[in-house]
Amino acid sequence: KFDFQAKRALTETVEKKMDRKLRPVFAEIARGTQDPDKAARLAQLLARLADQAGDALYEPLSREFIDFLARHPAYPKADELELRLGQLHDKAGRYESAVVALNKVVAVYPASPLCPKALRLAGDVYAGRLKDYAKAAEAYQGVTQRYASSPEAGVAYEAIAALEEK
Repeated sequence: KFDFQAKRALTETVEKKMDRKLRPVFAEIARGTQDPDKAARLAQLLARLADQAGDALYEPLSREFIDFLARHPAYPKADELELRLGQLHDKAGRYESAVVALNKVVAVYPASPLCPKALRLAGDVYAGRLKDYAKAAEAYQGVTQRYASSPEAGVAYEAIAALEEK
């Protein structure tokens, strides 16, 4: 009963308030998933919204990511959500917030397989958006030293070479 009402409310809101381009995105999202875990379903919803409609919904999505991570600190894929939050901030032009979220992945989830990617993405934000080449080099060198066997290390080596030109 509630599932139907929630889908109907989402559909009505999308039809009245959203851009025509986003309507199919929300129709797809409204179908939901069959995962029995409520936290997992909500995390999947947040991830899909961030991937497909992130720019249009930046403010409420970033708040929901932060609230979710506070409510579910033991969620097994919290590192993935934190990485997505960093990418969401980056897309919205909130570069300092992006760097904080990406570095948080490395600091809070040191055993995560996403650490090399998060650190490399932080370097990309420093170099490309903030023009802080010293911090970018530090982030890239962190990838090459701490995660030398990761595929991200090769990307980081290339980025360091590009920084030397600047």
